[in-house]
Amino acid sequence: MQRVRELTVQGNNGTLSKADRAAIGNEIRQQMENFLQLANTRDANGEYLFAGYRSDTPPLAHDGVGGFSYQGDQGQRVLKIGGARQVATGDPGSIFMDIPAGAGGTTDIGAILYRVASAFEAGNTDPNALGDIDQAIDRISLTRSSVGARLNAIDEQKTANEAFGVAVEQVRSNLEDLDYAKAVSRFNQQLAALQASQQSFMKIQDLNLFNFLR
Repeated sequence: MQRVRELTVQGNNGTLSKADRAAIGNEIRQQMENFLQLANTRDANGEYLFAGYRSDTPPLAHDGVGGFSYQGDQGQRVLKIGGARQVATGDPGSIFMDIPAGAGGTTDIGAILYRVASAFEAGNTDPNALGDIDQAIDRISLTRSSVGARLNAIDEQKTANEAFGVAVEQVRSNLEDLDYAKAVSRFNQQLAALQASQQSFMKIQDLNLFNFLR
């Protein structure tokens, strides 16, 4: 999207010829194809990343004439990273849709790219192009911030899990490496000391004021 913005600024230069704008439009169209491919990316299991729970369905469809539709749902898969902590592993492809449009209403990233590319290919400019592109970039930036927060949560939980693992390992080591002979000897010593303390307490308890005066 940043590259498309740069090309749009360049294409809006009044000194460019129609052929120059057509070349810019062609590059923006290639960026549109790249966007469509990325939006329909699959993970290592062959599931579509941006389709919500409908992970077996390509999330974004293009009719070839500038119409883009989202075919997934609003589901957001989560992964348990702690005892009572979960994080979302992705976002539905609806993040690419319903972007405020400069001409009113809403649009989507695919439609913006198609429209700007078509205008430049025809040797023209689109007065709302930069505004709509900036809105699309803001949407992506907002999503990136959300992903960053999730990554931070995962890092924090990883640190906590590692600390817990170290504590468990220490307990296990103490149990497995226990010298039973020393432990029994120490226990007997502590037991003898406890019995002696109890006997002393019983004797002291009997020393009331009358016993002292007598």
